[in-house]
Amino acid sequence: MPQALRDEAFIAAQRSRSDPSAMALARAAAKAIAGRSGVGAMVREYDQAIAERDRLGAAPPEDWLNAPYIPFPAEQQVKLDNLNARIAVLSGRLATAAPRFWDLRHPQPLGLAALQARSGPDATLLRRDEALISFMIPNDGRRGLVFAVTKDAVAWAKLPFERAELLEMINTLRAQIDPMAYGLYANKGNVGIGQLGFDRALAWKLYNGLFGDTAIQSVIMSKANWIIVPSGPLTTLPPSLLLTSPPESGSERDFDPDTLRRSPWLVRSKALTLLPSISSLRTIRQILAKDRKSANEPLIAFVDPSFSEAATRTAGAAVVSGSFAAIFNDGLPDIALLRRLPPLAHAREEGMALKAALGAPSSSVLFGSAASKDALMARNQSGALARARVIEFATHGFAAGEGDVAAEPMLVLSAASRPEDWVLRASDAAGLNLNADWVILSGCNTASPDAGVADGISGFARAFFFAGASSLLVSHWRIDDEIAARLVPATFRYKRRHPDASKAQALRHAMLEIIDDPALNASHPAFWGPFTLIGEAQ
Repeated sequence: MPQALRDEAFIAAQRSRSDPSAMALARAAAKAIAGRSGVGAMVREYDQAIAERDRLGAAPPEDWLNAPYIPFPAEQQVKLDNLNARIAVLSGRLATAAPRFWDLRHPQPLGLAALQARSGPDATLLRRDEALISFMIPNDGRRGLVFAVTKDAVAWAKLPFERAELLEMINTLRAQIDPMAYGLYANKGNVGIGQLGFDRALAWKLYNGLFGDTAIQSVIMSKANWIIVPSGPLTTLPPSLLLTSPPESGSERDFDPDTLRRSPWLVRSKALTLLPSISSLRTIRQILAKDRKSANEPLIAFVDPSFSEAATRTAGAAVVSGSFAAIFNDGLPDIALLRRLPPLAHAREEGMALKAALGAPSSSVLFGSAASKDALMARNQSGALARARVIEFATHGFAAGEGDVAAEPMLVLSAASRPEDWVLRASDAAGLNLNADWVILSGCNTASPDAGVADGISGFARAFFFAGASSLLVSHWRIDDEIAARLVPATFRYKRRHPDASKAQALRHAMLEIIDDPALNASHPAFWGPFTLIGEAQ
């Protein structure tokens, strides 16, 4: 492909990634940022000018291709010209005065020249030891594309799978690691985590189809750090659990812990980070980095909230399954259902272990009735959230599915007097003011939409990202909270012992620590695979 055509295709692939839920969250975050940046009045003037221009310009006729051209009356054209000039002036002022707002409101694709720049302001967008791998999965069923970019090379290839086949493979693997997911696999029954075999041959087939093209391999294999931009069904499966070479023959070995431990998981050889879009690399490494303020408090954690106003803990509480929409009644959370949520037995242990790993005071861990939305919003108002380097939520999470009454994900916090105050929705999170290096969403299903939902990484991940966090550690499925209580603190202990290691490398080593410990018997990817790093890898 000629270079100019290749560059154009790379931009076009980015523009084709339409995600209405992501756009809605971006607008909510942009509005909050505009208020904090002191440009709220200018934004309102900008919006009013856009609306007035649209009104004056009028909508085109339905058969606009065959409709005769009719020029605007002179007076109307003058008004339109004046509005366009005013909009251009306001656009320039907003881009200069509030670049973070403008980036969210009007994100621009990143070209290959910017990613491969060796000097100037774009030189830090992509590092020499990184490979950016972006997928474009069309909604119309056709085969998708994969692009690979490093400082030195570019390649692209067509994927060997149509969307339906890709979705079937991913759902098969998801059913083996997360059989209770959203009621999609109800015929499996209440199967314990890691109790089903894992089809390693299918995990290898998927890896080979996504990354195995010879042109793609020639670009990415020498790079230790992969930044992956998934699309469509790929957003629901962490790449760490794919296999980089064919497994030993014999499907019965897919149940064997020692065989699983020896398997060539992708996480063994690469440190992996996900991004919601290619343009978010500029958001993280230029705009947020420039806008970031000092965060000098180590931790604020909301763990093991009480789901009863009486703060009672019922170890035998029923597990809530089924669709996300069942959580809501007339647009509000169903309190009777939320009260039946089981406590997370090791969530408090995870919070205290994280406190120890970060050297934080005991007061930084809120649990039980104290882990409330009111407490979160009070700390946001006081500026305490903006001073925290690490913010953790260890609780139940639910990701929105297609057709849900409330089409945004949520985290469940402690019981409150009003139904809406039991939960933190993505739109709530988008309005927070953060400078956190990490936000940890150590809850069930906080990063996985149902099959068929609009493309995009977790709405919650995007929301905290928009709020100012540079990296998010999110779980993709119903997690084993005992393993999570080890894996999350292990990530921070490794980073503390190796300050030059990247966040992605720290997570990788924590996963390998879980896989390689025979005493844990947790080599099945259902245990160590849920967590994904989204955002800044370094």
